[in-house]
Amino acid sequence: FDAYWGIQNIYKKYDLLDSRSFERLANEALVNSGGAAIYDESLTPATTDWQDLTSNKNALTQNYQLTVSGGNDKTTFLTSFNYFDQEGVIKASEMKKYAFRANIDHKISSTINLGLSLTMTKVDNNRVGNSVLQSRLTTPPNLPVMQDDGSYTFSDNNGVITFDNPVGVINEKVDWHTSFRSLNNAFVEWNIIKGLKFKSSFGIDIDYATNKSYNPRSVYSGSQKSGEAKKVSNNTYTWINENILTYTNTWGVHSFTGMVGYTQQQSTYDGFNAGSYGFLNDNLQMNNLGSGTTYTAPGSEVKKWALNSYLARVNYTVNNKYLLTASIRADGSSRFGSDNRWGYFPSAALAWRASEEPFIKDLNIFSNLKPRVSFGITGNQDGIGTYPAYALLGSNGYVAGGDKVTGYYPSQVANTNLKWETTSQFDAGIDFGFFNNRLTVSLDVYHKLSKDVLLEVDAPHYTGFSSRLENAAHILNKGFEITIGADPIVSKDFNWNTNITLSHNEGTIEELYSDKSYMVISGNYENKYFRNVKGKKLATMWGYVSDGVWKSWELADAPAGTEAGSYKFKDIDGVEGITEDDQTAIGNGQPSFQWGWNNTLTYKNFDLGIFIMGVHGFDIYNYTREARFATNGLINLGPNPEWANRWTPENENTDIVGFVKGINALTPSSQFVEKGDFVKVKSITLGYSLSNANLSKAGISKLRIYASIQNPFLFTGYSGIDPEVTLKSPLTSGIDWGYYPNGRNYLIGLNFAF
Repeated sequence: FDAYWGIQNIYKKYDLLDSRSFERLANEALVNSGGAAIYDESLTPATTDWQDLTSNKNALTQNYQLTVSGGNDKTTFLTSFNYFDQEGVIKASEMKKYAFRANIDHKISSTINLGLSLTMTKVDNNRVGNSVLQSRLTTPPNLPVMQDDGSYTFSDNNGVITFDNPVGVINEKVDWHTSFRSLNNAFVEWNIIKGLKFKSSFGIDIDYATNKSYNPRSVYSGSQKSGEAKKVSNNTYTWINENILTYTNTWGVHSFTGMVGYTQQQSTYDGFNAGSYGFLNDNLQMNNLGSGTTYTAPGSEVKKWALNSYLARVNYTVNNKYLLTASIRADGSSRFGSDNRWGYFPSAALAWRASEEPFIKDLNIFSNLKPRVSFGITGNQDGIGTYPAYALLGSNGYVAGGDKVTGYYPSQVANTNLKWETTSQFDAGIDFGFFNNRLTVSLDVYHKLSKDVLLEVDAPHYTGFSSRLENAAHILNKGFEITIGADPIVSKDFNWNTNITLSHNEGTIEELYSDKSYMVISGNYENKYFRNVKGKKLATMWGYVSDGVWKSWELADAPAGTEAGSYKFKDIDGVEGITEDDQTAIGNGQPSFQWGWNNTLTYKNFDLGIFIMGVHGFDIYNYTREARFATNGLINLGPNPEWANRWTPENENTDIVGFVKGINALTPSSQFVEKGDFVKVKSITLGYSLSNANLSKAGISKLRIYASIQNPFLFTGYSGIDPEVTLKSPLTSGIDWGYYPNGRNYLIGLNFAF
């Protein structure tokens, strides 16, 4: 039985202006834009700390797991139950997880074995969107949470700017995501003759996911539709059948294992969504869509894909020193056109246990010495949808002759040339062991070239589509990894084990299937800030190069109409005026070096574990900082203390725009690119195990109690909350979009067994 309990809090808060400071800045901004001051600066208004009101202090976490195993010489079983409940560090966010697992293996006879496994998981998650994470930093502090009539505030004191009150969204908006997944597998294994066995398995993966949301009338965006409810259902059913024949034999100094197999897999997706708005009240939320006065068009779809595979592998060892592994597989996917469905992927690996050679043993240096080398080709078809190679039709309703009819239109253009993305990888490495393996070192270098990389790219305008999936690029990843392990102290009472891993990876765009030097990434909102640029690293940030703000003495050389204090950008293309052609690489979100250091120390019955990590050599585009400079006509001024260093006639030595009419704001801008390097202590755990002598009397074989702190220390020059959360997709890594923050967790727990 294992259990732990804990609390978590946000690392740190952003600095925000109080109401008095904000109103002084707002008055100045209004006057400079041609308006009139609206706040009495002699007063000291109350300050609403939106950040504090939306943070969940000492958010609770609890986890329980019970495992039971047993059996006899013919039948063995294992079952486990898990319950996990975590409150988020942002109010209203919460996750509950329920899990059950069962395995049973049974020997029918000396030649036939059966096995069954079942895993079921249910997760309930109430999510808080990025909009709240941003608005709690930008909402004016001089506004109250509630109005005198008990309604939430959702407009400024002028009644001009409207917004979703972050406290109102957290208290009233509902966004529940529920998933249920069941993984089931059964196998039969037949030992045909000595060394030859056949294993056939059949597995079913059932994945149900639903989203139920309600945007109430008490929230501004919900009030515009008198409440809006949605329900979305995404169900996936996948089955897989694997059939493997294996032959093993040993003769003399030779050992051989050969395997051939065939697998088949099919997946069906069934999706449905519906919604309505215009509710009399918020009582029913999303539980009765029919009570809304206006229905949104429902949608549904069913999609299928299939994969067939043939595979073979051999392992050959001579004298337990010379090792060879070779394999090949052929995969056929329904996702590609008929001429490109099949991909063929071979691999081979060689290793030499040199430490077993007599002349190496005579050196009395190595307890382990093993050089190795491998080469292989793998294929990728994930994340590309179900029918990416085919022309598809979509439907839409319109009115003709007074009647509503349905029409069809091309929703996707065919790409019959679409084929497997392939990756050729070469690895070379060597393992060292010294002092009876008290010191171990592993060195690995790799060269990984991905060809025909599947990317969603902007489509030519003449096609009538905004984007399309293509085999669009060659991407090269190369680097090294070093792992060092040691037992510096080994004694009766005190032991110290330490492991450190150092890694470097450089991913570059080697080739683009385009006549341009760069390719616009199509997809999520982050992609506005990145480009795939030939010859440059992955996650290249693309935008305008900030040159500070225009100084009063520079206006003679500035474009007509430029105001002192407005944004200034570098002219990259040499053509008069700043246009999109002046955008260039302004940063890179791909780390150049990472490391992790894990230490375990034991003294008698005490144990201490410390894990530290570092990530270096990458940039972050701080969109959260950019959003806090939003002025929207200088009315919706955010409570950003950086405005204190804004341009004024008396403070021209700054790169922060002033309160001027024409600010000339262009984004993305290098002004918001920062170094993201950080070192983080990920966890410190102190435990104590009771002695077996005391436990055995109570029928307990193990009892350990521990206390742990996760994410206790962060060392970084980055101005945001946590640079680690920005390390996402390799193509768009390094952007801070107000992601949900990591918390600092304090845990206590116990492990015991009977």
